[in-house]
Amino acid sequence: MCKSCNSGAIETPEHMILHCNFAKNFWSNLPVVSHVIAQDLNSDISIKDWISKWIFTKNLLDKSAIVFTTAWCIWKHRCSKVFDNKPLNPRLTANTAHSFADETDSSLVTAVISNPQTVAVNEDNFLNNTPQNSLLVFYDASFDKDTNNSGVGIVATNHAGSFKGCKLVSGAAASPEGAESLAILEAAKWILSKNHQNIFLISDAKNVMAYLNNNKERTSWSSCSVLDDCLFLLKDIHSIRYKHLKRNLNSIADLAAKHSRIEKVTGEWDESIFPTFSKMM
Repeated sequence: MCKSCNSGAIETPEHMILHCNFAKNFWSNLPVVSHVIAQDLNSDISIKDWISKWIFTKNLLDKSAIVFTTAWCIWKHRCSKVFDNKPLNPRLTANTAHSFADETDSSLVTAVISNPQTVAVNEDNFLNNTPQNSLLVFYDASFDKDTNNSGVGIVATNHAGSFKGCKLVSGAAASPEGAESLAILEAAKWILSKNHQNIFLISDAKNVMAYLNNNKERTSWSSCSVLDDCLFLLKDIHSIRYKHLKRNLNSIADLAAKHSRIEKVTGEWDESIFPTFSKMM
């Protein structure tokens, strides 16, 4: 039973966030979204559909940070009442949510990308026409749905295709998307650790590359926070371009990722020491 309104209602996620009298009072103290969310408070929308609505409806997306922060604050203050016996104060909770949402918005940094690859180019010629001082960083993830084992493969070459280093990370993931998220984050951290300044980050994950190039409409909401972390990590790189290539042109990273997953290999190699899987290239 709901501990926030003591109405005898079953404390489902929908009741706790939308239908509870405390939640309704709470939302009414947020004028910036109260008029938009009012229709949800008296509907039978599921939490899953409610979240999707705020993520995928264009005219609502700019308010999604405060809406989801508010939902989290409702849960947090409900827990404070249940476990710490603290009184509920909708106005105070609303002020807290607004403050947290402002901090969230200000911390989401959009990286300035030098000459982002937003225009389609001939993929077959791309690898033959990169600047001579460029480092090409190919990355991919491999995921086994039966075991949840995953592997990350990151392989760097110069413009001529000469091996410059690689990193493999063996682990586990909940889904293929989770493995891809781990791969891009590991690639960003690896680039940062090497202090390279003229980078092409290359993947066959089309939606991920589109997001990094500021086309954010097709990316799953669960990946957005990881991709934003990557943009933040790489924001000070002098020149970084995000490039999507078809899988056959990213085979070097695909092979590395599969080797990492199957053989459970984690490690780093520089240009002076070739990893064992490179003999298969």
